[in-house]
Amino acid sequence: MLPIAVKRAGIDVLVTTAMKWLLGPPGVAFLYISRDLLEGARLVEFGYLGARVEGEAWPRSELPPLAEGARRFEPGLPSLPGLCAATAALRLLAEVGVENVGRQVEALVSRCLAGLHERGIRVRTPKLATARAGVIAAEHPRAEDVATSLRRRAVDVGGYPWGLLRIDPHAFCVDEDIDRFLEGLDDFV
Repeated sequence: MLPIAVKRAGIDVLVTTAMKWLLGPPGVAFLYISRDLLEGARLVEFGYLGARVEGEAWPRSELPPLAEGARRFEPGLPSLPGLCAATAALRLLAEVGVENVGRQVEALVSRCLAGLHERGIRVRTPKLATARAGVIAAEHPRAEDVATSLRRRAVDVGGYPWGLLRIDPHAFCVDEDIDRFLEGLDDFV
């Protein structure tokens, strides 16, 4: 939901899934390693896609040399249906615009935080918009029961036994979704 400029931010390693914020399916992930670290990175697991082999010319008596660069980390055939779905999702996000997604999510998060504050519910998510992303963590002693009650109203939130609610609106959510969440919370209380 937030654009990340890895070089500008000084990030050396970034691993993320295609799920949730990138709208993709499970089983697809992304790995970024800075060029400085990539060259010295130790390979833990060897896969046939990470080998430098022409066609079917596998050596019979020794392991083939590793491919150059990041390709050497590829263990084997990826989830092709997952890649198709993830590609479609990324194209949709590019068409909508990551900045537009970020603005929509921020507006929904701000609306939700204001509603929680009005209800006197302690929120662990930072108040400052520049210090947070799209996930809201709010305390409730019966968080699991609240989540179960809300799911019956078609409001998908997480409720954890340690007393924490997880609310994470996305760009496909609208103001009415936040209102339905807050109304369901009121009805539960």
